Amino acid sequence: MNITQRQNILNSIEQIEQLNLIELLNGQYPNEDDATKIIIGNFNAAQLIQLIQRIISQLKTELNDGLGLLLPQSQNFQNDFGTVNLESDCANMYAWLLAADFNSATTRVESLIYYQIINGFWDKARIKTEKTKIESEKLLKELEVVQGKLNGFIDLNATLVLNIEKATNDVKVFLESKRQEFTTLTENQNTSATTIQSINEVLTRATAIEGEIKTILKNQTDLAATVAGNVETNQSDFDTLNLTLTNLQTSLTETLGKATTDLKTIVDSKTEVENRMTEAKRLLGLSADAALGSKFSLREGKVSKSLIWWRVAVGVSVAVAVAWSVVVFLCLATKTALPYLDIIVNLVKTSPGFILMGYIMAQYNKERAIEEEYAFRAAISETINAYADLLAGQDGKDSVNASRQTMLLDAIKQVYAKPQMHKEADPKSFYKNSSKELLEVLKDLAKK
Repeated sequence: MNITQRQNILNSIEQIEQLNLIELLNGQYPNEDDATKIIIGNFNAAQLIQLIQRIISQLKTELNDGLGLLLPQSQNFQNDFGTVNLESDCANMYAWLLAADFNSATTRVESLIYYQIINGFWDKARIKTEKTKIESEKLLKELEVVQGKLNGFIDLNATLVLNIEKATNDVKVFLESKRQEFTTLTENQNTSATTIQSINEVLTRATAIEGEIKTILKNQTDLAATVAGNVETNQSDFDTLNLTLTNLQTSLTETLGKATTDLKTIVDSKTEVENRMTEAKRLLGLSADAALGSKFSLREGKVSKSLIWWRVAVGVSVAVAVAWSVVVFLCLATKTALPYLDIIVNLVKTSPGFILMGYIMAQYNKERAIEEEYAFRAAISETINAYADLLAGQDGKDSVNASRQTMLLDAIKQVYAKPQMHKEADPKSFYKNSSKELLEVLKDLAKK
């Protein structure tokens, strides 16, 4: 070769040395974490990079300190290795590696190795320590390739950890809002307890007044007995008064006829007033039932709106759990000599996604149960007054009316009872019921 050809070859070698082959390999094969499993031509990726670096290093040394211009620029081997043209092959090698086209680069690696073997500088006699150094450098290069792949997966894992922390913070904010709603429900319960206490006080006062009326009635009975005794004692006076009363009877009869007419008018007026009062009480009861039912319906609407977000959260949690399982088994899979141990460890890694999914589904079921409970209370509250009308004037005289009274009391207790916020569950039944609960939630979402 001449000086110009030699310089062009050295320029191409210097350009190849400036390339970061490990970074180019990671960009070409981002999903493979073991470079020894990447097969390119007749070599794995780690061997290919080590051979390319050795080829250009030995060729540079031989051009500068060995045969130099005495080396042939091109050579035809008359065998499977074909022809080598150092100037064009080095230039093409740089272009292929710059584009991360390792498949094209590997087509010239074996020919360039054979060229160095034929010309006697591929494997010159060295002392044992120098051979050990080459092997160490080869292992270091392979370790650098593996280190580069591991760094990429470490960055991906850090991103996933940040996403999980963000999702955890969102769940904490939601829990705080639910605690505030629970506080509001507790205050409403305290108000209901105060109202019931007031009703009990009124009932106590009515009982005391009833005792006073009975006392007065007894006193009047005793007084009537005393008067009867006085009448017998004063019979003569009574006879005199009887004569006087006889005279007054005629006048009283006339007055009584007029009073009877007036009394009939008053009774008619009283009946009309009582009818109007009964109608007013009925309308007032219906309005109270409607007001109570509307309050429950309003609360049901608020809970129903919150269920929209829970439905979205259920879908997102299912997608996250599935995606996390795929990432664990495809990208973060544990690989040891024990397959069963690998499966157990990978399943443990996927558990956070399914725990989050189970928690969100449980919360969705609780909100849905509260919505149905408020709807049921609204329906009951609108029928209380109708059942009360059926019991008017009966006082439990027969078994049918007694059963109606029991049903009405149970309905009132259920309306004013505290909403069931949490259901008692056996922890052992979580895994047994998880599939059924998932199916029910997905069916509910499909209907919505």
